[in-house]
Amino acid sequence: MSELAETIKTTPPRRTVESAIIQQTDGLAAALAGRIGTDRFVRAAVTAFKTTPALQNCSWESVLGGLFVAAQLGLEVGGPRALCDLVPYGKEATLVVGYRGYAELFYRAGASKVEWFIIREGDHFKKGANSRDGKFYEWDPQDNDSSREYIGAVAQVKLANGDIQFEHMTREEIEQRRPRNWERTPWKQWPEPMGLKTVLRSLAKTVRQSTDELALASNTDGAVITRIEGVEQSSVEHPPTVGAPNEPEVQSIAGVHDLVVTRDDDPVVDDASPDYVAPKVDQ
Repeated sequence: MSELAETIKTTPPRRTVESAIIQQTDGLAAALAGRIGTDRFVRAAVTAFKTTPALQNCSWESVLGGLFVAAQLGLEVGGPRALCDLVPYGKEATLVVGYRGYAELFYRAGASKVEWFIIREGDHFKKGANSRDGKFYEWDPQDNDSSREYIGAVAQVKLANGDIQFEHMTREEIEQRRPRNWERTPWKQWPEPMGLKTVLRSLAKTVRQSTDELALASNTDGAVITRIEGVEQSSVEHPPTVGAPNEPEVQSIAGVHDLVVTRDDDPVVDDASPDYVAPKVDQ
């Protein structure tokens, strides 16, 4: 039986999730495997729980499940770096990996550079492939006017050997990956940051030099995790999406960290959990 399953089984109803988090220090330390300090990770997790009232209404299984996966990824929950977070969605907590979290995992995998950008109406963009260069694209933005219509996004990673891999998606392809209730989520107000994260997450599934951590992040991002016995045996429930719900790669709710990191606006509130406020992050 996993550490999480044992905790859920033996935790009396009167015990708080906060105390369960603290009692799981040893199990979380094993999952972290020295990537970051255990005390720091536990403190950040408890702080996130205390400062997000809606999380206190979520099931213990989903909160602890999300924390164990975050520990396996070696990503601190909450905090100024906004690598990942637990986001309340009704009575369940969903683990959300921010775009900075994906970038961190790419760098750990040996990437020397990670980039992403929005394509707008009027930009020159051409994608192609040939026997000499393989897949390639040309992008020449018309100007720096961010008010022009957004029509697509690109994420790319430069590998240690100098090779560059990229993922391009049109706006239509991106929007097919929105959750069915997207109008009550940050997708409604912040389509561009959500589009950027969607493309970066898609790249994580296909890039060479991908690691177990990248695979785990792309598989569990936006999911409710209630068992931790290895990724393949874990219970991972994704909210339904607008398009192709039977395809695992589109069954996800994108996160909220990129909304805060890339824009100097007020924190975003998810209508599905009105008490949740995304943490403010310095630019």
